[in-house]
Amino acid sequence: MRAQRRIPDRNIRDPTAIVADSGTPAGRRSGGALARFMKSPVTMHCPSFDIFGTFFPAWMLCALIGIAGAIVAFKLVSALHAHWFVRVPLVFYPCVALSITSLVWLGWYGH
Repeated sequence: MRAQRRIPDRNIRDPTAIVADSGTPAGRRSGGALARFMKSPVTMHCPSFDIFGTFFPAWMLCALIGIAGAIVAFKLVSALHAHWFVRVPLVFYPCVALSITSLVWLGWYGH
């Protein structure tokens, strides 16, 4: 078994710069897919909105719209005296909020 070679300190964060005792870069061995993912020039982007100079993620705005929709649904069910329609409100209203949130997200960012 050969001794492990010393790595220069110039590029310690590069996963392909780490040399294993086999003499091949670590990115070329079993972790090749991970190394390619980490070195990928493609960055993940979360859509955001500029509100009063602060960037808020788009999912947060969609969630707030969904919660507002669930509140409107609650007021509508209360105004129509349709409590018999909602058997388990603890499950029904979060599902309404999630449904509205998902529809708003898909409406704006769905492909």
